[in-house]
Amino acid sequence: MAEESMIRKLADEDGRTVLISSHQLYQVQQVCDRVGLFVEGRLIACGHIEELARQMQQEGHYVLETAAVPNDGGFEPLLRQLGNVERVEHTGEYYVIYSRTDLRRELIRKSLQGGYTISHLRQRGSDLDEIYRRYFEKGEKEHVKSDQRKSGRFLSFRKNK
Repeated sequence: MAEESMIRKLADEDGRTVLISSHQLYQVQQVCDRVGLFVEGRLIACGHIEELARQMQQEGHYVLETAAVPNDGGFEPLLRQLGNVERVEHTGEYYVIYSRTDLRRELIRKSLQGGYTISHLRQRGSDLDEIYRRYFEKGEKEHVKSDQRKSGRFLSFRKNK
């Protein structure tokens, strides 16, 4: 926490721009105003975190986290039948739905019709971990040759407002 305070003081009070290269994305999100994302040494995205999240959604990248009662074997097939679903993952107590559109209304409607009560519903995408993962996947597809070993870099900076 002391490092965060020092960085904020340098940026806010002294009017400095501070560059941080880190994979500690939660901490970066707490300190930085703008971020730059790199894959294989190439800058693939740069901007305010909120702008990057909106851009991913505009490009058709939505991630929805949900759970329902009863938690039986019929809920996952229901999720897979929603429109524009790319994939569904079951991670612990939640299902994560990757899609090309916002599925919240359709999910609620079909869940109720199927006898399920939604116990958890959260649209992901505004946290830096998710933004980075999506841009990294996009950057791999666009910039990395299939025979190269894949690695990512993250650069963030706090700019005086």
